Amino acid sequence: MSLLKIYKNNIILVFNKTVLLINDVENICEFKLPENTPTESGKPKKYFSDSEDDENEDEKNKTTKPSETDVKIVNLDICEKNDLIAFTTNDKSLYLCKISAENTLEILSRRKLSRTSSCCRFSSSGEFLLLSDKGGDCYSFNTIDVKAPGKWILGHMSQVLDILIDDDEKYVITCDRDEKIRVTNFPNSHEIATFCLGHTEFVSAVEFLPQNKEILISISGDMKLKFWKFIDGKCIHSVDLKLPATKFCIHKINETESLIAILSYEPQTIFIYRIGNSSETIKSTFIQEITLDSNQFATSFVFGSNFDLHILFVDKNENKLELIKYKNENLSSFSRVEDDPLISHVKKVYFKSVDANYVDNVSTLFKKKFENIKDYHERKKIRMEEKNN
Repeated sequence: MSLLKIYKNNIILVFNKTVLLINDVENICEFKLPENTPTESGKPKKYFSDSEDDENEDEKNKTTKPSETDVKIVNLDICEKNDLIAFTTNDKSLYLCKISAENTLEILSRRKLSRTSSCCRFSSSGEFLLLSDKGGDCYSFNTIDVKAPGKWILGHMSQVLDILIDDDEKYVITCDRDEKIRVTNFPNSHEIATFCLGHTEFVSAVEFLPQNKEILISISGDMKLKFWKFIDGKCIHSVDLKLPATKFCIHKINETESLIAILSYEPQTIFIYRIGNSSETIKSTFIQEITLDSNQFATSFVFGSNFDLHILFVDKNENKLELIKYKNENLSSFSRVEDDPLISHVKKVYFKSVDANYVDNVSTLFKKKFENIKDYHERKKIRMEEKNN
């Protein structure tokens, strides 16, 4: 997995076991996950599980666990307030690191997970991290007591695809493969506040509208971009997209407007909108679409401080990692920068020997359609024709 994030005025670029903190050509700090990092004792227990069950599962999964050399970062989040970065790996580990003033990383802890994570998100206070695994269970990890195992807070019957918590830390919002957006009280997470229902395919991502965090944004495989008054579970605006949506990023312009970029699935296209709001009224204005080549699979994208759009993708034909930049033109259009010195330097120095394999994690999320009745009628028709003859 390769990822992009913005940290203050830096771009954080992640691929395999490497983390780059990029300010400019002269200021790039590289960090690689060291092998054999000690793991804290204890791990989060799934609800209604006991330690013996967990130990048995550990023994069962030993043969499938990747070696230290094959470990890759799969998820990432940043807490600017406390200068923390958390990333999870495919060997079921959670790393918590401190970012220094010199942009170096110090590992504070490595904690065990019950399953491979699907998403993670810091709270606004930075005092804990929310994490969901691929089994639908969600946990809270303390970032003050950095060695404490995670605590189970809630669960879904299907895979959770995104998770976040409001600034007041009263509600945990989760979305899953089964069309649902769930709003759960926190810390009393046994109480469900409401659901935001209306999507008809997997809900791939959620985020708050930057200029009004009482409004929730969601995208889905049903080709819809929706805006919700999430506390009431009410959809207040919907945008029809041309293709199923898998990821998005959003950047605040001012107190009433934001830019949003939405990635579609097959063909890989990024749709850019300008989002304005007044009270509970949402206005969405289409700006531009950027279509990638058929061999390019976007893994992550972010708006920089100047609203320039950076796109990280895998070249499926050559198994190479590529980074491109689209320059913002007065917030009305974006044009590709063909020869950016920083991007050229990153590609030459850091991407040259990277083996980046393309993995399709989206196709399996769609509902499966079975044509059993059609096959039955075809067979019946053949039997009737044979009988009549």
